[in-house]
Amino acid sequence: MNKEEALKILDESFVMDEDYQKIPKEFWSDKDFVLKAVKKKGSSIDYADASLKNDKEIVISAIKQDSFAIDYIGDDIKKDKDVLLEIIAQKGADSIKLIDEKYKSDKEVILKLLHCKKDSLLLSLDGEKESDPIKFMSEEFLKDEQILEAALQNQWLELDKVDSQLITKNIAKAAMKKKENFDKLEDKFKNDPDIILEALRYEDTWGDSEIFNKMNESLKTNKEFLVKAVNIKESIFDQISDDLKKDKAIVLSAVSKNGFILNKLDETFTKDKSVVLAAVNQSGASLMHADDSLKKDREVALAAIKNHTSGHYIDYLDKSFIEDKKFVLEALKYNKKFLILFRDYKEIIEKLVKALNTDSINILFERRSRNTFENALYCGDMIDELKIKKWGIVTSASHMKRAADTFQAQNSDLSFEPIPVDFRTANSIYWGPGNMQDSVGLWRVYIHETVGYWVYKLTRKL
Repeated sequence: MNKEEALKILDESFVMDEDYQKIPKEFWSDKDFVLKAVKKKGSSIDYADASLKNDKEIVISAIKQDSFAIDYIGDDIKKDKDVLLEIIAQKGADSIKLIDEKYKSDKEVILKLLHCKKDSLLLSLDGEKESDPIKFMSEEFLKDEQILEAALQNQWLELDKVDSQLITKNIAKAAMKKKENFDKLEDKFKNDPDIILEALRYEDTWGDSEIFNKMNESLKTNKEFLVKAVNIKESIFDQISDDLKKDKAIVLSAVSKNGFILNKLDETFTKDKSVVLAAVNQSGASLMHADDSLKKDREVALAAIKNHTSGHYIDYLDKSFIEDKKFVLEALKYNKKFLILFRDYKEIIEKLVKALNTDSINILFERRSRNTFENALYCGDMIDELKIKKWGIVTSASHMKRAADTFQAQNSDLSFEPIPVDFRTANSIYWGPGNMQDSVGLWRVYIHETVGYWVYKLTRKL
């Protein structure tokens, strides 16, 4: 076995001890081989020669690839600052038990620890209570502004634990993730525009809170402040005076945060192109609230299409655009799914085909169906005359099983080849934070198709 063949073993998703045993022992004394190995499987450092378990380059590469590699590295290398910083990056505050006492007064190390996310609901990896950087660090840091900011920002420290003489504007801002900290602020900070704006970013996580109602009256009428505030928290737009709701700068900022605020504005703004553009750039579907004159505006229509793939704006586009070849081609540049969005509009699809100068001699339009079952039934009548036994079915991947089975059931003497498009899933599992709106949309599709399939099954339509 050569080194290339040995490294291929590590490409497998699961590598067992017996797989590692197949690799010649002398390879594990070769730094170049081991470095390539740990970049594929960090935990493979366990099989490396003892001297290489203390090699900084190899150790850092192993830890980056797999945090469990920390269990196999040499004790001496754990004291190296660069290695230690990488350990902290991977294991968070739980790494404190591995840190030498000499680093208690090292500001870079302490800041790295404080920037780790705190989760008070979780235990550390060995079942003990989560380690606390505040208790670990030298007490002298409790007077350091940068350390205090990091500690408050990441909720390792409560504001009332900070000497009141040390609280600056930056420290107060850093503490705004928690309602309790806002309540404990001195009045001079509670009425500071920048601190209030920072508090508004987190107010939704506080639960019971009414920052706007408690604000100084002068801020409630401060246009410069309100322009920023409505772009952070959209509900503030509902709380400001009617006169301020007619201020264009405030309106533009509000619709840039939530395009549907367009629905709350008078026609002066629903006819204002700059306001409508700001709204549809945030959400294409907000086009429904624009004045009809702007639904015919090319720039507004394209803005609604760009980066908005849900298709909710389709019903509100002026239908004249559909017969405009130049518009259709431009729309496709912004959104390649543009044509798919019209799949339920039979007449529009025909117009699109003509607008694109497509040769329609070999295109048949089935105009009667209202659903997949009827489409399969009526298409059967059309294709019977063509004497062609094998057909392809093009539809979204999520709908393909129901469509293919329905077509096959209604046309048992024909053969149908699935050609799925519009895939919604990836090739791998993503465990990071997601987007709630996208998740709800995917669940809706899944439930719709699953229920639809079984309804068709029980009603013998497939």
